[in-house]
Amino acid sequence: MFRLSIRCPRCHKEAVVFDALDAAFSFRCEDCDELTVSVQKIAGFVYILSNGSMPGLVKIGFTERSVSERISELSDHTGVAEAYKEVASFPVVDPVASERLVHSRLPRYRVNPNREFFRMSVDDAVAMVRDILELGRARIAKRIEVKRAPVEAPIYRENLGGFGSARYDQSG
Repeated sequence: MFRLSIRCPRCHKEAVVFDALDAAFSFRCEDCDELTVSVQKIAGFVYILSNGSMPGLVKIGFTERSVSERISELSDHTGVAEAYKEVASFPVVDPVASERLVHSRLPRYRVNPNREFFRMSVDDAVAMVRDILELGRARIAKRIEVKRAPVEAPIYRENLGGFGSARYDQSG
């Protein structure tokens, strides 16, 4: 459970929201209907790794754990001359779909269709993956917006007094 104070950027009205943050939610100002906050739960990361023994190649993959755990796992194999290094990582809501999207947009750079290695510079990889994921997020957000209205968090509408002492209204 957390308590979040939100100030509307348009009308400057303040609201207090309590939520367990088990799922995504958004909050709109009750006076002007401005979207003031949107929260999505991160399920994993799309990462870009480099390895000093493989110059000119990057590994682009995903993990539902921390990127450092994934690097340790990959670097512990005896077939790897040097440890991988994290170049960049991007928090994502759906790591499997996000990785699939990135890989589908970079076929000409892919060394082997059955592996996650791409022949490109580190800088190009970061820029391209960032652009692909941003485009993907915009499409997903648009699709979700059409399918269902945003979930509104409970709003406390009276003096709190002490934590949990006020009643709340979920009608938004």
